[in-house]
Amino acid sequence: MIDSFLDNLWLIILALFSTAGQFVFSLTSLLHPSGPTATIAAFSFTVVVVTKLLDKVITTRRYTELEEKFFHWKSIRDETGSWNDRETGSRMARNIDQAELNRAYYDYFFEGVLLGIARRGFPLLLGFGFINEFYNPLKMEAIFGRTFLFALPSTTGEAFLVGAVFWYIIVVILSFLLWFFMARWIKRRKICRVKENSTSV
Repeated sequence: MIDSFLDNLWLIILALFSTAGQFVFSLTSLLHPSGPTATIAAFSFTVVVVTKLLDKVITTRRYTELEEKFFHWKSIRDETGSWNDRETGSRMARNIDQAELNRAYYDYFFEGVLLGIARRGFPLLLGFGFINEFYNPLKMEAIFGRTFLFALPSTTGEAFLVGAVFWYIIVVILSFLLWFFMARWIKRRKICRVKENSTSV
């Protein structure tokens, strides 16, 4: 009874994933005239954007509570470093570490790991599976007339053929790096503007 239920549930999940994959493929196929390299690059960057949106949307009450608890005890521990009696301060810091801060950190860390899987790991794996299914070498040859995206020269004399999955991974990494440096640049621009406004007043 249970095995039959699980089998039916698994078939439903597979059907949902297949339908979702076909829908996404209908969207990416609009980019096929621009070539496989641009198509997969656009898809990969979109996956990264989705993970960033999920970072803003997906959270849990427990994660928020653990975050508040961790930074609460961390601020108390940091205050002990400014005490005049350093021996008492270091003793108090050790007590806080053993009693509260270490536990708060590990709870906060592991909750963050689970959220990270939901926010980033799951979408990235789905994207990987989509590329592996809909842009494997056989389908690449049927769609674009070749099994690879482009060729790179190598020291062995034989060209290194870049496939769809490899290109997906590369673009995802580059997209995360680009997002990181852009966020830092925007933050610095905001700080500079605040300083300029404060000095002009």
